[in-house]
Amino acid sequence: MQLAGAVGVTLHEVTDWEAGTAEPRISRLRALTEHFGVRDDQIDLRPGHSPSITERLTDALGGGT
Repeated sequence: MQLAGAVGVTLHEVTDWEAGTAEPRISRLRALTEHFGVRDDQIDLRPGHSPSITERLTDALGGGT
């Protein structure tokens, strides 16, 4: 709920991102990168490239394995 409020989306949208069933729109990525303190160049946004945005954010935040 806190993330949803911080970036201006619904809780449903955030849970979809976390589940990997949806990815945030480009317009939301700026708010996400600012919220987490991640630089834009740390996230590969090219279509068709894995991992998902959730995995990329996790890795950029130091939570990846």
